[in-house]
Amino acid sequence: MKRTWRLSCPDGSRTLTRQESPRIPRATTTVRSSPTWGACRNLLVVIGVSVLSTTHSLTSDILWMRPSATPSPRNGGMKRKNHHRDPLWLHQSSTTTLHETTVELQWMDFHTPSSTSETPVLLLHGLLGSKRNFASLASSLGNQLEKPRRIIGVDLRNHGDSDHSPDMSYTAMSQDVLEFMNAQGLSKAILVGHSMGGKVAQALSLLHPDRVDGLVVLDIAPVQYSSADSHWKAVEDIMHSMNAVQDASSKSILDKQLRSSIPDPNLRAFVLTNYDARLKGWKIPVSTICEQLDCIAGFDVKDHGRRRSYDGDVFIINGGQSRFVRHIHMDRIAEFFPNHMLTTIRGAGHWVHAEAPDDTIALLKRYLDR
Repeated sequence: MKRTWRLSCPDGSRTLTRQESPRIPRATTTVRSSPTWGACRNLLVVIGVSVLSTTHSLTSDILWMRPSATPSPRNGGMKRKNHHRDPLWLHQSSTTTLHETTVELQWMDFHTPSSTSETPVLLLHGLLGSKRNFASLASSLGNQLEKPRRIIGVDLRNHGDSDHSPDMSYTAMSQDVLEFMNAQGLSKAILVGHSMGGKVAQALSLLHPDRVDGLVVLDIAPVQYSSADSHWKAVEDIMHSMNAVQDASSKSILDKQLRSSIPDPNLRAFVLTNYDARLKGWKIPVSTICEQLDCIAGFDVKDHGRRRSYDGDVFIINGGQSRFVRHIHMDRIAEFFPNHMLTTIRGAGHWVHAEAPDDTIALLKRYLDR
């Protein structure tokens, strides 16, 4: 016998219906109007969601929301302000002094509406990635949004066309992004970050919550990973394989050398996007990144002596085949981000936006148009 559960938000904006059998729970979610995190912040429910008809089975294994202490229009998602350029914020946002070694980030506009008052979206790539990883997704997303937004991609330090630095702490990398926002005249941004870029986005939201109008994290948690975690050990192995190549005179020769250590041709092709034929070698500082792997595996923001949290709307999207976001991470996520939602795309791995682009775009659109 199945039991049916129905939960409604206080303002009636969202109804969740769940059917549960003794063995296999299944559910559907009906969104009656654009939901707000603030209106549903008192829900704490584990459900399964099947809302999109795509090649991947989209499910939300966890819809986990915690109440924030003091709901506010700015952070709670109940009311959005227009964010035109305002010269005052340049002088007012001084909670953290910019790093002395801030790196100027190279960037690309993927979508620029003729006119909009909506907060722009800033895309942050993962380890070994670049701004170009989001080109197709960003273009498609921009064309589908009901609320037109500027969508920008950046190359994080030691990646793509940006300069190099020996420091890859998330505090330092988030300062790079903050300086980019200052240079662009962006008083606020909605951050969308994958993997390492997701940690950078989380760090910036915790260090400068007044500059972040929303946060979407793709398949990463604000926790310390280690070699004992097989998924992180695989990342370390890839980096050390790149650092150990003997002959980089051509991409084909490099490809042959990496076949034994990186047998997946798609993953190897992704790694090889960092090859520069003019330099006849890697265009990114592979040895520096290898030296900083422990730092990249961690999350140094939590070590700054006082509890930090970001009370804005946080949407975490993870791949069902990935191990980077697990139930054991939920307490830490809730500590940093009390107003968060987690959804899982079954069948997708760590590169969720590349493996399930249609599902990812649909979820991003729902978040950005809410």
